[in-house]
Amino acid sequence: MSAAEAAGDPGCAEDCAPCDGEDPEQCLFVKISTKAPKAVHMAFHNLGWLPVADAPQDDSNAWWSICWKGHFKVGEYERALPHQRINHFPKAGCISRKDHLLRGMRKAHAVHGAIYNICPQAFVLPSEYTRFCDEYASQPEDKKATWICKPHNSSQGRNIFIIQNLHDLSYDSQYVIQKYVDRPLLISGYKFDLRIYVLTTSVHPLKVYIYRDGLARFSSDKYDMNSLDNMYSHLTNTSINKHVGLSGERKSAVGAGCKWSLMQLQEYTEQSGGSWDKLWQRIKNVCVLTMLLLVQSVPKGTEACFELYGVDVIIDDQLKPWILEVNSGPAMGLDEQVDRAVKIPLLEDTVRLIGSTPTARQHVMKQQAAESKRRRPRLNSKPAQEPKVAASPPVLGGFEQAFPFDDESAGLSASMADDSGAFKSVVDMIRDKEIAMNGTKVHIRASSACNKTSRTRPRPGSSAVNRQGRGTTGRTSSGLKSSTLDAVKASSRTNESRATSNRMFDTQSEVSSVRTSCGLKSSTIEAMKRSQQLSSNRMTASRQHGSTSSRGVARSSMLDR
Repeated sequence: MSAAEAAGDPGCAEDCAPCDGEDPEQCLFVKISTKAPKAVHMAFHNLGWLPVADAPQDDSNAWWSICWKGHFKVGEYERALPHQRINHFPKAGCISRKDHLLRGMRKAHAVHGAIYNICPQAFVLPSEYTRFCDEYASQPEDKKATWICKPHNSSQGRNIFIIQNLHDLSYDSQYVIQKYVDRPLLISGYKFDLRIYVLTTSVHPLKVYIYRDGLARFSSDKYDMNSLDNMYSHLTNTSINKHVGLSGERKSAVGAGCKWSLMQLQEYTEQSGGSWDKLWQRIKNVCVLTMLLLVQSVPKGTEACFELYGVDVIIDDQLKPWILEVNSGPAMGLDEQVDRAVKIPLLEDTVRLIGSTPTARQHVMKQQAAESKRRRPRLNSKPAQEPKVAASPPVLGGFEQAFPFDDESAGLSASMADDSGAFKSVVDMIRDKEIAMNGTKVHIRASSACNKTSRTRPRPGSSAVNRQGRGTTGRTSSGLKSSTLDAVKASSRTNESRATSNRMFDTQSEVSSVRTSCGLKSSTIEAMKRSQQLSSNRMTASRQHGSTSSRGVARSSMLDR
């Protein structure tokens, strides 16, 4: 099926000439799945792209420039030619699966501190059921948090439920239970979240673009925490709300349909006296922080890949954005007029930004022809020394470059995968941006274990040391309670001191050659201690009996030992 047929173009018949009579070398071809959304077909057709079936039928695999489908095999990434682009990264599930995103956010928060406090607290069930129960039990009975439960790899609001009582928790597959943002920003009493479109054109080095327009998706009923079973009040998924009849009150407040464009939301915010620029910068920051997680998971050698993500963001009543989830294949349905106004230009600008040209394809095909003359069947990989076609500056359209945001971050981008210091420097830059916007000054947490230990160890004589009988019940990252862990450490220190005192009085033949934590052998340490003891004895004897007798005393003490 061609792009024109998918778009419903009546002027395209089955007997159309290949390339519509144009020179194939001047045309651009797309390898697109028949299951791709209609909006994707329309965008390529509007830009003049043709399906690869219209290309000359020869043995060359170089005619197509963009491949757009749902899933790819590893071999398809490896066989891609230098001018060809594929619309998914391998191992990008590190952010597009809810459970993987949760683990990535935890690791980043443990290393970089509260700057990564951008995702509500969550647990993976059933593997973390005990940790969730500990968190639930630590809350006061009259102030229990609300939790929302989602399947770890589902979409479109399927099988989601909300609980406040632990007895209501029931699941038959892997779920992610997330603390519910129970004080969201409302418009006329209705809850909404944002669908932000983020385009990543490269991971090594990381290049991130954010589309200025997007969608604000509304619930059908007014927000009410007293009716947790009413999904039309708490869920904003279009697949749930698009079939619900809207009341007159809601139409007057939000309008027809269940969506706004971000442009409408920006206008509403400014008319209400809010600062859209400040809110938009915070949204960009949390999106970039999320995309940074790709650097540690996506392998190198994926220059042929790009990906358009749909990032779901909710704003609380303090105007803080929270990442809810990341969609690797955002819905491109055209159910409402606002969908056509946002998604078709989005896809067209995505294709333009990728920057495929017939000239780049011709350059590769000439190389293939030269290789064929040398009896090499195909061009397996891009040689490092081959001449490159001069790249034209990217056509941003409705996108704006979110990362790198300056020359310094651009220099660090290529080395973030191998250099943790470069990654930390980039995170610190984003932290500085937050502080510069008069945001909350977040605590900077050191990543080394020794610094963490020195901060948590109480000083002698402090109140923390004197409260020996009042251990805490909170569990540490190892799964043990704090009181249990303290007891283990105290026992370990007692045993270590006893072993050290015993080694001081052992004979020389029993000295171990095992190295201690300071890097010296046990025998070396014991020899140093004996030498220090001998010197001390000599000085004492010298003060009591004079220099002459001190030598004899020292000699006798040596014999005694």
